[in-house]
Amino acid sequence: MSDNIRQTQHTRHTRHTQLQANSDDASISWWSWRPGIRPRSALLAGISLILLAFLFLFVGCYALLAGIIDSNSPPVRVAGVVTGYTTSILDSQPHLTIRLQQNGVSTTISPAITPAMRQVIHTGDRVTLDYSPHLHYLYALEARGQRYDLPGGSPLGSLFSSLAVILLGLALLPYPLILTWWGWHDLQQPGVLMPGKVVGLRTTQQTRTALQRRVIHPGLTPRIGRAWYGVALEPLDVRTTQEVITFSLKEEQFKRLHKGQSVQIMYSPHLHHVLSIKQIETAEAADNG
Repeated sequence: MSDNIRQTQHTRHTRHTQLQANSDDASISWWSWRPGIRPRSALLAGISLILLAFLFLFVGCYALLAGIIDSNSPPVRVAGVVTGYTTSILDSQPHLTIRLQQNGVSTTISPAITPAMRQVIHTGDRVTLDYSPHLHYLYALEARGQRYDLPGGSPLGSLFSSLAVILLGLALLPYPLILTWWGWHDLQQPGVLMPGKVVGLRTTQQTRTALQRRVIHPGLTPRIGRAWYGVALEPLDVRTTQEVITFSLKEEQFKRLHKGQSVQIMYSPHLHHVLSIKQIETAEAADNG
C-alpha cells in the first residue's frame, strides 16, 4: 500500500515539474539541427543513413537507365491463357487472371485492365503479353489480333518512379553527411566548457499508456514513449554572441535544475551532447566568464 502511495506522489510530482518546466518563455526555439546524441552513436547512425541513401541512388539510377533502354528495345513476348476476372479492392479496377507457362513452370498473374478490354477478352482466350526486357515490366497484351496498352503500362512509366527514388536518395544524403562529420570531429575534440544561466526548461509529456507500461514493465518501455528533457542556457561569457543555447538532457540531470540557476556545462562542440552539467555559484560563474 505504501509503495502505491509513493508511486502516486512521485507521478504527481513529475507532472507538476513538467507543467512548471513547460510554462517557460515560449519565445525560446527548442528545435535544433544538433541532435544532442553521443558522437559515436551519431557516427554509426550517419554512416547507416548514408549507405541507405546511396542504395536509393543506385537503385534509382539503375532503374532509370534500364527504363530508357527498355523504351527503345523490342518487348519480351510471353504467351498465356485467360482463366477469369477479379476486382481489386485497392484500385477498384477489373483485373484479368492469366496463366503463363514458361520453361515447364506454370504461374498466374492478374494485371489491371480497362472496362473496354473486359468486354472483348473472355475466359479461355489466348493472349500474348509484352514485357520490358530489363525491368520485366508488363505494359501491354495482345488478344484476338488486337494489341491493348494496360492501364499505367508503359516502358516510360518506370522512369517517373526511378526519378522519385533518386530524389529521395538525394534528399536523404545531406544531413547524414553532416551528422557523420559532426560525430567524427566530436570524437577527436575535447568538450566545450561554458558557464550559463538556466532560462528555460522543457520536457515532453508521456501518454497514459506509456506511463502505465513503464510501471508494469520497467525497462521495457519503447524509446518512442519516453519523455524528452531539455534546458535553455544563456551564456555568462561576455565573449559569447549567441544569446540562448538549448541542450538535450538526461532525466537525472534535468531534475537537478531550476530556472535562474547558474550552471557550468561541458558539451561536444558540434553535436551538443551534454557530457556534464553542474551548479556553480554566481561569483564563480562571473570568474569563468
